[in-house]
Amino acid sequence: MRRLVGITGAVALAAALVASVSAATYLPNKWRANPPFTVTMVNVSVTRPELVIGLQQAAAAWSASSVLDVVIGGKGNNKVQAYEVNLPSQQLIGWADIQGVAGKGYIKTAAVTFNDAYIGTIFTQDYYTGIVCHEIGHALGLDHVETPDPESTCMTPGPSGPNPSAQDFINLAALYGG
Repeated sequence: MRRLVGITGAVALAAALVASVSAATYLPNKWRANPPFTVTMVNVSVTRPELVIGLQQAAAAWSASSVLDVVIGGKGNNKVQAYEVNLPSQQLIGWADIQGVAGKGYIKTAAVTFNDAYIGTIFTQDYYTGIVCHEIGHALGLDHVETPDPESTCMTPGPSGPNPSAQDFINLAALYGG
């Protein structure tokens, strides 16, 4: 009986730890700013025309939100660095790296990186703009969305459209209170 109680206690403790980790994992990460605010894209090393155009188009698309503006270059507190790398062995075409303030749920710094090993292949400009839009969405604090029409938003986990959807803007407003 003592062994059963010990195992039950261990299972309960493990479940509590998993629940606390899961809760922390799903905390919204957001910039510590009140809407409307500006997020500045700092182009550190993006040179390929397809990605530069993607940055310009995605910044303009996200700026249609009532919550924030995304600008390329300039000064500001909320900076997202944009990088271009060439990693032929890497399967990802783009990814976001978000550093938060521990336990607070706020984004401290963010970077988006684009793998140019795939540029010049079969993909269109809209495809590259969709990838840039998607990674900027993560840098703004948004997660993937599931939708029966992946072309309607850039925030689906796979191939997607080149722009944020009306629902993405609603999600931004819910996240930032705008």
